[in-house]
Amino acid sequence: MRVDQINKEDVKAVIQVVTVQLKMREQRLRWYGYEMRRPPNHPIREAMEFEAHWKRPRGALKKRWRNAIKTDFAEAKVTAEDAVDRRKWRRLARMADPATARDQRKEKEEEFKCLFWQEFCTIISKYH
Repeated sequence: MRVDQINKEDVKAVIQVVTVQLKMREQRLRWYGYEMRRPPNHPIREAMEFEAHWKRPRGALKKRWRNAIKTDFAEAKVTAEDAVDRRKWRRLARMADPATARDQRKEKEEEFKCLFWQEFCTIISKYH
C-alpha cells in the first residue's frame, strides 16, 4: 500500500484519537448537564425551553439542538434526570477517549521514573 493511500481510520487507531462526532456529542452532553443544573428561572434554562411559533424559511435546517441532544441521549444511553448529579453526568457523558488513557499512562510512567530516580539517589547518597 502506498503511503498516500493510508486509510484515515487506521491512522486514528494507531495514534489513538476519537472521532470528531464523539467529541461533539461529548461537548453537547456536557453543555446540557451544565444547563440542567442551573435554576429554572436562569436565562440559559429559559432559552432552552423557549418554543418558537414561526415557520422555518424554505431551505432552512430542520435539525435543532434539542433533536441532536435526544439522539445523543439514545446513543450514550443517558437520561435527562442523570444530568442533575454532576459526578454521575460527567462519568456518563464523557466518551472513552483513548488519548486521555494514553496521557494518563504516560503520566504514570513519568511518575514511576521519578520515584525510581529518587530511590536510586537516596541509596547512592548512603554510600557517599
